Amino acid sequence: MNCRTFVNGKIFTGENETAFTDSITVEDGKIVAIGEKGRGEIIDPQGQTVLPGLIDNHTHPKYIADALHGAACTPPLVNSISEMQEALRHTPEYGQGPDVWIEGWGFDESKLAEHRSPTRDDLDQVSTTQPIFFFAEEDSYRQFLSADQLKMAYRIKSLDKENILFSLSSDAPCTPWAEPDSPFYGIYVAVTRHTAAGGFINEDEGIPVVRAILAYTRDAAKMGGFVNNGTLTPGKDADFVILDRDIFSQKSEDLAKVKPASTWIGGEMVWSQKKK
Repeated sequence: MNCRTFVNGKIFTGENETAFTDSITVEDGKIVAIGEKGRGEIIDPQGQTVLPGLIDNHTHPKYIADALHGAACTPPLVNSISEMQEALRHTPEYGQGPDVWIEGWGFDESKLAEHRSPTRDDLDQVSTTQPIFFFAEEDSYRQFLSADQLKMAYRIKSLDKENILFSLSSDAPCTPWAEPDSPFYGIYVAVTRHTAAGGFINEDEGIPVVRAILAYTRDAAKMGGFVNNGTLTPGKDADFVILDRDIFSQKSEDLAKVKPASTWIGGEMVWSQKKK
């Protein structure tokens, strides 16, 4: 029997908004106890914050994988067609011959200085011999929605008040953030209602940090049918993330800066920032 206890952590078990403990015990990949000390191998997170495994219910893993080696054409990295051209010239595929595609992702014409999509002539200034492919994002709410329609966008606080189950997701890579699949950007946006273009959408629909985390853990598991995930409670899989800082004490404008320090599946570390 493989047993270990994680002690001295700020562990959010995810049952509700105030469910914290300082230790969890794992046997054979499952949580078997919370709040106990001294069973099996002892692992000390040294006060770091621990969350249940984060679940992104709406994402496109294949597109993300395809975009990994492409140029990120999102603000603040790219704000004009000339900056987009320069970014494409710095991809590893640039100059590799006519059979190799140059790829970019995440551009939104409404956020470019020219307020238009790149033309064939624009792309020919990058290369006339290599094909160029884009994943485009068009997040132009204010351009295409009326004021009354805009007030209906992403009313998650209203949903929460009515006790309607909802989860948060990235829709990556169809998002304008530099890290399109980061759940911490999703949490930041849900709390602040801040947009990639520097504005706000329905600020009064922002929700507390802990509620946004529940929408990526407990409630995302319910919506996705992941019966063994969502909370760090006895009987559930020991899938969790240890953070590089305490997300619960961050200023709202700093939430997107939160990063995972390590990822654990079945009580085993599968990734660590230190081992990248």
